[in-house]
Amino acid sequence: MSRQTERKTVLVLQRSILKRDRDEMSGIAVYARDADWSVQTVEYGTATVNRFHCSLGEDRRNIRSLLKFWHPAGCIVECGGEPPDIMPRLFGNVPVVFLDCPPSIHGRRVSCVSSDARSIAEQAVRVLLPLGFENYAFVSWPKETLWSRERGESFADFVVQNGKTFRCFNPPSDRGLQEWRRRLDAWIATLPKPCGVLAANDWCAEQIVGICASRNIAVPYEIAVVGVDNDTDICENAAVSISSITTDNVRAGELAAMLLAEQMKCGNPPCRTALFGATGLVQRASTRMFRIADFRVAKAIEHIRRHACDRLESGDVAGIMGCSRRWAEIRFREVAGHSILDEIHDVRFARALELMPRHGFRLEDIANACGYESASFFRKHFKKRMGCSPREWRKTNA
Repeated sequence: MSRQTERKTVLVLQRSILKRDRDEMSGIAVYARDADWSVQTVEYGTATVNRFHCSLGEDRRNIRSLLKFWHPAGCIVECGGEPPDIMPRLFGNVPVVFLDCPPSIHGRRVSCVSSDARSIAEQAVRVLLPLGFENYAFVSWPKETLWSRERGESFADFVVQNGKTFRCFNPPSDRGLQEWRRRLDAWIATLPKPCGVLAANDWCAEQIVGICASRNIAVPYEIAVVGVDNDTDICENAAVSISSITTDNVRAGELAAMLLAEQMKCGNPPCRTALFGATGLVQRASTRMFRIADFRVAKAIEHIRRHACDRLESGDVAGIMGCSRRWAEIRFREVAGHSILDEIHDVRFARALELMPRHGFRLEDIANACGYESASFFRKHFKKRMGCSPREWRKTNA
């Protein structure tokens, strides 16, 4: 019998293709390679699947036909933070783990990997409270979900514990997105300012800064905004670039695979819940306040955030500021506390650290993607900042 036919097949039902979900799939793939699994991915809950496969949750024959076709040794159901429509009983005796899901589905406990809301709220508090505001708020996801509610409640706990005022935007979820945004617009207008706002995720944060831009509300001086997930496509291209909490989504995928391996090995182990949480925060313009307000410096920092990895140079930034390079350097250092080149290096290095844990990325690939002149230059810069070589760092943080 060939090695290919001996490999166990794991069926992954994927709900969406956001950055968070792609990272979770990467984590599953990392474990699958070591375990010598064959992973088959099937999308569900999207327009494509609803059109061609109906709804996997409503028609149990679709789940059963998939199980019959693939004969998987186990299944992982990616839930996007919400209870899935798929009933656990549809999998019969096939081991199943629910990823990014509450520990109970339709009243039945399941093995799952869930988001740690308190670690996310703690990161938000650590960046917003030092701004010195008295007022803080949470903007919930337009649809009522457990993950959004838990993030808001945890954030409220930390804010109140520190003696600050808390508000929450959580309108009825049955009015549609247009009505939700209209109400958000009116709510932001009435917020006491300055105010620090945690959004349920980056998409909600994007709506907030867009409304602030349309109302000429200064971000972050009147409203400071923090998102969750660090979806760079959203955060870097918003009206004001968005500071965002990074969550360990790759680790979430690995945890789901580990729980599934345990089930596949033990037959019928008790249901377990594994938590993944925040790993840090990428700070951008939506929370960066300077002692001296200067529009030109703020514009320069935004430009650096967007283009530092495109081999940007200090002279290019001076052109954005509309002044000589010498005056630009002086003014930038007065406001930001460091040089233009330091800011460029900070952005490049932050991006490099995001790419370092990813399997299959060579140092040459990372150096090129982040705007470094060569892999050797990146190695020297990395060791100077981290005190170890990239290879040593990867080994320690694998």
